[in-house]
Amino acid sequence: MIDWDDAFNTMAFIKNPAELVERWAKEAAKARDEMQGTLDIPYGSHDRNKFDLFEPQDQSNGLVVIVHGGFWCRFDKSFWSHLALGTVKAGWTTAIISYPLALEARISAITKAAAKAVNHAAGLVTGPTRLAGHSAGGHLVTRLASSTELLEEFVQERLVRTLSVSGLHDLRPLCQTKLNETLRLTMS
Repeated sequence: MIDWDDAFNTMAFIKNPAELVERWAKEAAKARDEMQGTLDIPYGSHDRNKFDLFEPQDQSNGLVVIVHGGFWCRFDKSFWSHLALGTVKAGWTTAIISYPLALEARISAITKAAAKAVNHAAGLVTGPTRLAGHSAGGHLVTRLASSTELLEEFVQERLVRTLSVSGLHDLRPLCQTKLNETLRLTMS
């Protein structure tokens, strides 16, 4: 028998996880100070329907959208700004998005919010679009890239790459965790 709660409790295997989260927040804040960009661009009416857009100093190669993880329950864009340092340095305008969390929204609604953020960001930046996400964010970008209904046609035509880092794609085991009290996943 697999203990799915243990299997998905990644922070339990990290020494001082609170320090790690604090470090992410500090690195992200420092990155926001170093990059030029616009913070808190709204893409909907929910408080979390916002993204930050960081721009390279020279002409942009296109758009990279980074979608954070956290089991659809934790974090927001402010913890991950430092992930844009490399893409911006390489000449890509980079959006870091926030979305409503599972405490308020089902994963289907979170997916639609992520799509709305990508559509809005892509409307602000010309050129090819790339999606990247980790953990739950990896799941979200994979859903966006593999759907013909979530992203607007002009975004689908410009989508050239999708990167899912440790994406959660088979959600069935999560139905057997305490986390599912928040996620409210079903097998149907």
